[in-house]
Amino acid sequence: MIRRLYTDLIIPKIPMNTTDGYYSSPTPFHPIGSGLADLIRRLERITAILEERNDPTRHFAKTYCHTNQAVLDEIHAGGFKDGEWMEMWGVAYAVKAVEAYEAMIEGRPTTHPWTVAFAASRNHPEMEVVRHFVIMLNAHLNHDLALGLLEVTTDSDFTDESILAIREADHAHVNYCLLRLVANEHKAIVEAQGHESLLERIKSPFEEAATKHWVVEARAKTWVNTRLLAAERAKPNHGRFEAYKRQLGEVTAERVEHLRKSREVVLNLALEGFGVLIDPAQLIRHN
Repeated sequence: MIRRLYTDLIIPKIPMNTTDGYYSSPTPFHPIGSGLADLIRRLERITAILEERNDPTRHFAKTYCHTNQAVLDEIHAGGFKDGEWMEMWGVAYAVKAVEAYEAMIEGRPTTHPWTVAFAASRNHPEMEVVRHFVIMLNAHLNHDLALGLLEVTTDSDFTDESILAIREADHAHVNYCLLRLVANEHKAIVEAQGHESLLERIKSPFEEAATKHWVVEARAKTWVNTRLLAAERAKPNHGRFEAYKRQLGEVTAERVEHLRKSREVVLNLALEGFGVLIDPAQLIRHN
């Protein structure tokens, strides 16, 4: 019965800013692999510092090195339709986590979702490792991914169905890279916990299945949020773009707290989903 429940659910910074703080057409980029490789090295330095400090936020940083390497390997292997764009997107996205961690280590402020995630993890070191991991992932995937996509996808791209089809396909293909890592990363998380009860051994295969579900689900919701933000950005005076960005940060931060408090975090993710959605109706009601 429980197995059926889970398995049924499986379904360097880029100098592109314009003067008004938005992003126009992408600038020429370096050879494929350079920018993302640099960020992976920064992540490795961050992980080493966090390991030395026994900081509970280290678990996500360590795994994030592996996921970025998997994407970089797939770029080099020619697995994406537009490898150069994929690296531009990868850097625009990954740099947000790298800079958030560097800010945290140096005692500087960062974005609202990351501030809440770091506080939740560091103030509750007794939490199981998987909870520390998903809290960090929530801040990055639910908030940063949409913004990273916007930075390398122009308004005209969103109105060109041929370009958009390539962008959507490459975005979806990242799931292939990530899902290949699930078993090994789940094993590493279990080992980092330092012990595994009988109940945890029983839950383990179901948690792997649930993870495969919510990785795909969250990334699909991110694309919905990206399309909504892009539509607002393209309007005169950028419409409700800034308001929607703020709402995305707020609902992501709320999700962090929900995941911290939930009784069974992975089961919660499997049943309720991991991703968040911008709600235009909520914004209208509050106005």
